[in-house]
Amino acid sequence: MPWFVYIVMATLLFIMDRRIHGYYLISVGVGTVLSALASLLGFSLSLQLVTLIVVAAVSIVFIRPVLVKTGKASSGYVRSLIGRTAELIDPIDRTGFGHVRIDGVRWSVVSLTGEEIERGEPVIIREISGATLYVEKNSEYQNAEG
Repeated sequence: MPWFVYIVMATLLFIMDRRIHGYYLISVGVGTVLSALASLLGFSLSLQLVTLIVVAAVSIVFIRPVLVKTGKASSGYVRSLIGRTAELIDPIDRTGFGHVRIDGVRWSVVSLTGEEIERGEPVIIREISGATLYVEKNSEYQNAEG
């Protein structure tokens, strides 16, 4: 495949990652850029594709967690989480901590009321401090159920 096709694909992946904020597409984009380099150097299509797959996988395993933990997400995106509903993937137990997954990113959560909340319960994000979301039970969900 011509190198410029890889560059166009990488550019589109980087742009889409800014909208999705999961850091998966940026990892594939990095692999795509290195595949462009392999194409430019005249390597075979099969080696270009192997480069894409291996670099994307390594990037997802090693680079993505660093981006997530160092808070490279845009502040606008983080602020947009306030008011969103998420489902607990780990319950908020007597320690007061649990986890949710939003847009492919696992977040630590704390109950604003201090109550225990079961796994699978929907919660509303009310505040954010660093990488911790402060949540409460989604009363609208409870009213709809009751």
